Amino acid sequence: MSAAAPLPFEDGLRGLTDGAASQLKSNPSLSARALAALTGDLQRLLSQLSSGPLLAAFAVFRDADARRFEPSGNQVYRDFSERLRRGALAEFLQEFPELSRLVMQCIADWRDANHEFLLRLDADRKQLTETFGVGATGQIANLDPALSDRHAGRSVLGVAFESSLKLVYKPRDMALESSYFALLNWLNAQGAPIDQRVLQIVEGSGYGWAEWIEDTPCRREDEVRDYFTRAGALQCVLYVLHATDAHMGNVLAASGFPVLVDAECLLQPRRSAGDYDPELEALEDLLSAALLPRPKMVRGGAADLSGLGGDSGQNTEFRVPVWRDVNTDSMSLQFVPGILLAQKNVPVRNGVRAEILKYSRDFLAGFEQMYGFLVDRRPRLLADSGPLAPMFRCQPRVLLRSTRAYVSSINRSLHPRYLRDSERRAGMLREWVGRDPLDLSPSVLQKEAEALGNLNVPHFTTFANDVSLRADGGVSMPAYFQIAGREIVTIRLQEMGDANLQRQLGLLKSLLTLSSLAG
Repeated sequence: MSAAAPLPFEDGLRGLTDGAASQLKSNPSLSARALAALTGDLQRLLSQLSSGPLLAAFAVFRDADARRFEPSGNQVYRDFSERLRRGALAEFLQEFPELSRLVMQCIADWRDANHEFLLRLDADRKQLTETFGVGATGQIANLDPALSDRHAGRSVLGVAFESSLKLVYKPRDMALESSYFALLNWLNAQGAPIDQRVLQIVEGSGYGWAEWIEDTPCRREDEVRDYFTRAGALQCVLYVLHATDAHMGNVLAASGFPVLVDAECLLQPRRSAGDYDPELEALEDLLSAALLPRPKMVRGGAADLSGLGGDSGQNTEFRVPVWRDVNTDSMSLQFVPGILLAQKNVPVRNGVRAEILKYSRDFLAGFEQMYGFLVDRRPRLLADSGPLAPMFRCQPRVLLRSTRAYVSSINRSLHPRYLRDSERRAGMLREWVGRDPLDLSPSVLQKEAEALGNLNVPHFTTFANDVSLRADGGVSMPAYFQIAGREIVTIRLQEMGDANLQRQLGLLKSLLTLSSLAG
């Protein structure tokens, strides 16, 4: 962990992380730097869990010490950390049973997840080498952990080999993502008027590996225009695939190419059979895809997190912790309004982020050209042996609530009052999911609350040709949806024509106009 960015109370917690890391030190696949990255990630999580209660305990310790009247330093903090290392941490955790459970759970999850990752790497070396080259045979030089939300105690890893090859390891089913890039590859091979960047994927059983892609700036103005033309074509593909979750964290700008790097929310089912206003329903489809900016008048003043927007500096609806004088005698904690940080989702030229509003004609042209190309190949797309067939056998993820809301509820549940009482914390989370039950069964709501209780974002899926909702642990709700994702995609392709194209272009123009007014 960098000395320039210390974690609160990392000195007193280091014994926990050092003990957890001891089993990985002898693994020949990990360099010292890679092991330090993994250990630092665990330390960050344990600090996040424990720092609030530890700050209260430190305040009592500090106030009882006469040195508090002396010039500020860190001797009192060092004495406090030493006491933690000498046994006070175990006593402290006894006062917070739920915190103790979470600490042990996180350590166990960390060990299991990294052991699983290394076993899978060893098992897949040959296939990775065949797909990505001999660079996949060497030692792991470094790791970028926690590149996604936690699910089942696991998250996405960036894996850098000593050869300079870099891959993405995803501890989840990759069949849909693989078939999505296979579809893009098919479109490119068919002579699509606008090509898309295709990432190589290696599928495992319940996990997979993806080509790492760097965000790269545009050198020329025509590359910026190409980016937004391709973005319009991508919007058309996402429209046909009834996609969601193409937000700023899932789109990466690689020079003139927008790349959807997380494609698990395609072929979404629908709760309603279509009793809504068709225009409003079509507009909501555009907004739920999350690629286009959502105007303030539509999003109620919340920050724009869209795949082609998300400018930095916007206020978020959440407050975030800010530590002052970390790991010194005068350390303190404040909660301030969160500020959106710039992501890597829009093209940059000469250090300036491009705005879609300036390139709306390019975007609309890209949409229209791809639309006509898909119409011309509709029979082949829908054929039993066509490029959509593998997607129709996949299991898309379904988002019932926003990830931001889930993370906010987890953070609230880490208040010391809940960390002292496991049942009180569990009850708080059950109450939260029950405030808007979404017509979910008690068993599904219980699974949702349990996932939050273990610091995981709940993970729901369905099958592309089914209307059942599935939660972790084998819990499901038959007929939760009314229209399966496969049926929606089929209907959309069948309805595509001149009238529908003009309708979609009109909606896109209106949305872009509203976005310009919001600015």
